[in-house]
Amino acid sequence: MALTQHSLVGETSTSTGPGTMALAGAIVGLSAVGDVKADGETFFARIRGVSGDAEGYWELALLTYAVSGNVVTRTQVYRNSEGGTSARDWEAGTKQIYEVSIGLSDLDSAARGLLRTLLGLGSIATLPADANVFPTGTSMLFFQAAAPTGWTKQTTHNNKAIRLVTGTPSSGGSVDFSTVFGRVATDNHVLTATQIPSHTHQFSGSVSGNTGNAGGHFHTYSRFNLTGGGLPVDNSAGYNVNSSTENTSNAPNHQHSFSANFSGTTGSTGSGNAHSHNIDLRVRYVDAIICNKD
Repeated sequence: MALTQHSLVGETSTSTGPGTMALAGAIVGLSAVGDVKADGETFFARIRGVSGDAEGYWELALLTYAVSGNVVTRTQVYRNSEGGTSARDWEAGTKQIYEVSIGLSDLDSAARGLLRTLLGLGSIATLPADANVFPTGTSMLFFQAAAPTGWTKQTTHNNKAIRLVTGTPSSGGSVDFSTVFGRVATDNHVLTATQIPSHTHQFSGSVSGNTGNAGGHFHTYSRFNLTGGGLPVDNSAGYNVNSSTENTSNAPNHQHSFSANFSGTTGSTGSGNAHSHNIDLRVRYVDAIICNKD
């Protein structure tokens, strides 16, 4: 059987008794055991009761996974909530099974011997009792609120994303994870003239028709008439002068036709106010802590 180590693995179980435990599904945000383990592979796990009569109890054990039935068997129990090393006769209720990493200082002498055999390290006589599988200062991620026994929670990094690199690990950036990935819109922005594409709006058209039909008119004048003979200077021969009012002939109504073309450019419009665009960056995530091995 091969000892394996994976991060963020956890399932629930409602099995009772000291025997095989059937796996009932992954804990939210974690991987199922069957997704990362092959048949017969072993791994360290912490089993804790979270409901029913099982609540409050726990055990630290080496588990062996079996594909058939999707079950785990407690190959070796290193510690339990009563201070013993025997498989717990689990009561009814939900249990959570988390894959964990442990050091040899977490184990009794028999367990350390078994672990060394699994790792191919030879006799336990060559290894101090307080030796660790993980060297002091090793950093690992844990899906839990507090550091496991033998580890110290690091608080230097908080509310940050994790970036995988092939070179030297480092940190950077200036905006918190929850700030960036909590956004639902872009920042407000007012477009400047240089950000608007150069453009105009042109228009053109034509108009034609006739004026109204009007303009009929005539003119009135006075007409003077002379009667009698001769043209004496003093009018002594009895000439008569009389007058009458006359009208010119009537000019008829008339109209004029017209047509015209026009073109130009529209004026400008717009408020110049700021605007934003909807964008939802609220990605799903899993919180974890970084711990260093003591």
